[in-house]
Amino acid sequence: MRALIATLVLGATVPASADELVDALRKKFPGAEIQEPYAPSQPDAVAAPTASDAPAVGFEYESFHKTQTGAVEIVLKFTNNTDENLRAVFADCALLDKDHKAVTVIRVAAENIEPGGVAYGNNFGPRIDGIEHAECRVSRYR
Repeated sequence: MRALIATLVLGATVPASADELVDALRKKFPGAEIQEPYAPSQPDAVAAPTASDAPAVGFEYESFHKTQTGAVEIVLKFTNNTDENLRAVFADCALLDKDHKAVTVIRVAAENIEPGGVAYGNNFGPRIDGIEHAECRVSRYR
């Protein structure tokens, strides 16, 4: 089966609707498989996220590794999306085994984050064999 890639250049004789465009393509390329265009008004359309959808405090995983002593270290980058200075931000992190089962929980904290600013926090987990993953969530901030 050969694939057909068409580039359309809009000009003075543009079809008025998506249906007319599909009909025009089918006439121009008989036998080609023409997919119906996606209509944004369909019920399964999802609105794009906006800045107001952002959490008050966000975070990213910066590092997750085993140290030379066998302990696990996790480093998080916190983002202050509020209009206020944050004195402290806390995230609870479950340390998980290969099957994503929680082995233990540790807390990562960062201090003094200005509005729109970032801060880094880290913590070390115990020396337990089999820790391979981490899942964190911001638990509180002030």
